[in-house]
Formats: sequence, structure tokens, C-alpha cells
Amino acid sequence: MIQINSKIFPRTKGSYIIGGSVRDLLLGRIPTDYDIAVTENPEKFAKKIAANTSGHLVRMGKPGQTILRVVSDVNTFDITSLNGKSIEDDLKQRDFTINAMAYALSSGEIIDFLGGLRDLADKKIRMVAKNVFRKDPIRLIRAYRIGACLDFEIESQTVFLIRENADLIQNSAGERIRVELFK
Repeated sequence: MIQINSKIFPRTKGSYIIGGSVRDLLLGRIPTDYDIAVTENPEKFAKKIAANTSGHLVRMGKPGQTILRVVSDVNTFDITSLNGKSIEDDLKQRDFTINAMAYALSSGEIIDFLGGLRDLADKKIRMVAKNVFRKDPIRLIRAYRIGACLDFEIESQTVFLIRENADLIQNSAGERIRVELFK
């Protein structure tokens, strides 16, 4: 189903490609950036990716929310610790079901317990939980951006909550809004 370059990605147990990268790979699109969550030491994993891609390792974020970014000539890889105790906990924190899937690097298994594969097949954008827009209001715009880019329909309950939470967009940084609009 998904083919990845095994020379780039270490097949480490507890390491997962997550989010939009998985969605794009399933759609036959080649991602330029990959989000990776690991259960073990993210720095050790990031150094392996950097060595495998002749990339440069950059630390980003603030204490407790560090992202390790590996920038190569072709791709960008953002490596973090799992958000929660398990990959399932991490995926529950994501925005839409089509972005809440993971690819286990050790086994090649697709992890999808929120219905992302079904929504991908149905070309639907569905929120993971009712609080996704309160957690990050930029998702209000992201739903429409993804819908426009992929020619997907936003399901009715998600549209309802986008409208109901529309005023939250004023809490988002202008730079983040700009990024979504330009994408």
C-alpha cells in the first residue's frame, strides 16, 4: 500500500510516519515533508535520518515541546516524541481523520482506528473530535484548504462546528493564517 525509501527511514520499533504524510502516500502523492513520532529517543532517530539523507539537524520549539527537524536537499523531516503514551493517544490529538493515520516503520502496518482510510476513499474531511477547533483554531481554515487541494468534501457535522467556532480564528497568529491561505 505505502512504499517508502528504506535507505532513509530506520525500521525502528516505536517509530511512525504520521499525519498528512501518510495521507499523501496513500493518495499516491510524494510528500516533501514528513512528520515522524517516536517512542524512544527522538534525537537519536533524527540523527539517523540526517545521516541517511546528508541532511542538517535543527532543534525547534520551546522546552517540553521540542521538534527536531532534519532538512535535506529534497525533504524535511519533523521528529517528535509521541504525544501521549501510545500511537493511538497521539492520533487522537490530530485534526481530521485523514490526517490521523500512522505508518509503523518497523512493520509497514497502517494504523487507522478513527476511520481515516474510509474517509480517504469517500473523499471526506471529518474532524477527529468536537474540540479540535478549540485546541487549534487554524484548523478552521485548514479544513477548507485540504478540501480545496484534494477536491474533498467536508462532512456536515464538521462544517457545523467550523461555523460555530469561526470566531476562534482571531486567536491564531497571522503568519499561520497566511501559510494556510497560500497553500
